[in-house]
Amino acid sequence: MEKTRSAIDRYIPEIEKIFGKNLVSINLFGSIARGDYVNGKSDINLLIIRKNRLPAELLQLSRLTVSLKRRMNFALPLVLTEEEMRRSGDVFPMEYRDMKDFHIVLKGKDVLKDLKIEDKHLRLELESQIKGKLILLRESMIQWGKNKKVLKKILLKALPSVIVILRHIFILNKKPVPKDIYAICQGTEEMIKNKLTFFRQLLHIKIGLLKLKDKDIVDLYMKTISEIERLSDYIDRFKIRKR
Repeated sequence: MEKTRSAIDRYIPEIEKIFGKNLVSINLFGSIARGDYVNGKSDINLLIIRKNRLPAELLQLSRLTVSLKRRMNFALPLVLTEEEMRRSGDVFPMEYRDMKDFHIVLKGKDVLKDLKIEDKHLRLELESQIKGKLILLRESMIQWGKNKKVLKKILLKALPSVIVILRHIFILNKKPVPKDIYAICQGTEEMIKNKLTFFRQLLHIKIGLLKLKDKDIVDLYMKTISEIERLSDYIDRFKIRKR
């Protein structure tokens, strides 16, 4: 981690040079800020806050980004103005809440610490995310029902977004989010009063602890749909607590 941070710090002056006096802050967010970064596998996420919208800066940043991506796993940086950040919490509450809770200021002022995210907006995006996931899983079952390999890939691809949804169920319930993924699963089961056996199975497949035969893939897929339906019902009926 220290080597990664040291490598990132070397590029800060280049970013400062591009934005000059228009720069407000440079921040790390995502796995490296949460503490679950895996070297060589996880992306490095940068949030750049600027005062004004200047398209020429993006062109210059594109050249630097190509260079960064060749050397490390940099994702495309998120570039916003202070005003955009302040006024978009109702549109991207999950993403912004995650950035607010887990970020590292590399340069400039901390614009995220006072960011307001309303629970009602968070619940709405959670509902949108989970129902969108359900629609995708159902449509994929209709399209690829006989192709077990494709179904397995779809399930594993859905795993990271399900983890994000579970984390934000904790946040909605005003509970601290565990760092351990299994603890997140167990805590969610207690809150929704339903099992998430599909989640554990997918985790075990992902890390190589479980190998399913083709004939078992469809059963897992159907179980995933059923359990996510119950998760969706929980979010749909969730009542925001008055402070």
